[in-house]
Amino acid sequence: MAAQSDRQQNYLRVISRLEAGGCLRLVRLPDDPTRNVTVRCPAHNDNEPSMTFCMGDDGRVLVKCQRGCEFDQIVAALDLTHEDFDAPPIIYQYTDRNGVPLYEKVRKPGKKFKQRRPDPKRPGEYISGLDGVKPTLYNLVGIQDQKEIAFVEGEKDVETLRRLGRPATTSGGATS
Repeated sequence: MAAQSDRQQNYLRVISRLEAGGCLRLVRLPDDPTRNVTVRCPAHNDNEPSMTFCMGDDGRVLVKCQRGCEFDQIVAALDLTHEDFDAPPIIYQYTDRNGVPLYEKVRKPGKKFKQRRPDPKRPGEYISGLDGVKPTLYNLVGIQDQKEIAFVEGEKDVETLRRLGRPATTSGGATS
């Protein structure tokens, strides 16, 4: 199954907090979230807009107060955490041959990975780790009945080849 990511979720969360704090008055947000917007800084008494923000290419929310407020001050004034400004995780879902989810590999900023499996007792919830789950190939449904399959290093490479119309898989760190 294709990687899932809502790149704008943190950007929209920051906008919501800026709106609630009155920092977006008379500001028109661009259609392209990667374009800089200048707003009132929530960390100091600002009569004139002095803080720029945008969404980075990787999904991170970038902020800079031109009057010198520190990032931690801005985060605290918005009642958010540092994680709210990070790029959202990318989720690679491993399924069986029928497309039934078995487990997920979650990639966080800094190329940090964790694995989790669905909690059978609580739908929509996950259990950390893969205890009792047999590792499988990534994109198993997409490689069935294919004559040629690229076996690549990781899920990101599989997704790149899928976008190009090429069947690909990876073990995702599984061993035989």
